Amino acid sequence: MDVARRYVGARKGLVILDLGCGTGRFSVVLADSFDASVLAVEPSDKMRSVAESQSAHPRVRYVKGDAERIPVGDNLCDLAWLSMVLHHIGTVEAGAAELHRVLKPGGIVLIRNSFRGRLESVRYYEFFPSAMALDNARLPDAETVRKTFEKRRFRLVAFESVEQVVDRTFGEHIDRIRQRGLSTFELISDEEFQQGIRLMEDAAREEDPTKPVTEMIDLLVFARCQEGVEQCMRRGKRAAISSLGSCRSASVHHLGCTWFGSKCAYRTVVCTVWWPKNLPIS
Repeated sequence: MDVARRYVGARKGLVILDLGCGTGRFSVVLADSFDASVLAVEPSDKMRSVAESQSAHPRVRYVKGDAERIPVGDNLCDLAWLSMVLHHIGTVEAGAAELHRVLKPGGIVLIRNSFRGRLESVRYYEFFPSAMALDNARLPDAETVRKTFEKRRFRLVAFESVEQVVDRTFGEHIDRIRQRGLSTFELISDEEFQQGIRLMEDAAREEDPTKPVTEMIDLLVFARCQEGVEQCMRRGKRAAISSLGSCRSASVHHLGCTWFGSKCAYRTVVCTVWWPKNLPIS
């Protein structure tokens, strides 16, 4: 949550929406990290039941709902957190409109997600040949998400790629993959899955048993605007320019827009910003 804190600050008593909370993995962390009240919304009865039994917290309330019909009043939330949710939303634009409704003016949306064409660091793709193609087909495109949220009067604050530890060792990584809990593995054949596990077990003999398995995850940050779309985007551009000085590093990535920054070293926090080429600063 250190990266998220950079955009939220040290404010206490926040109301946070954990949209698509699943089994409550982040709900409790959000409540404790920000001393916040968390409204954790999840459409799956099964996942919500697990969350209520295994991730209970006095400041977290688990409720049934989805991104296109968020069961929250208008202008209620300070922050919305979406972790690996976008590709499960039927219509992202409807979800963005609902987020604009439930957030207070100036409220922040933190989207933690993998995006199409940005999956090279995921280790298990080495062993399951069709998995990357499947995920690239179903994951959203970052540029499309940006345009959708700006259309619904959000301004872009930042786009970061953050290194995360997914398992403490390669052996633990194999054990987790073997459970077939990721939705990607529901889409491949049993034969390919078993072959991939065998390849991972063979590779484990050459791995450092103490080295963690890491991968990069993207974080899109938006702020809710009150003004019109063009004014909102222009203000977002000015804010993005001023924020670059506080980034550890920045990278240029081509999404059909103008980017400011310089190439960063691999496996460091990456700050990136973008906006349409023809939009003036002022």
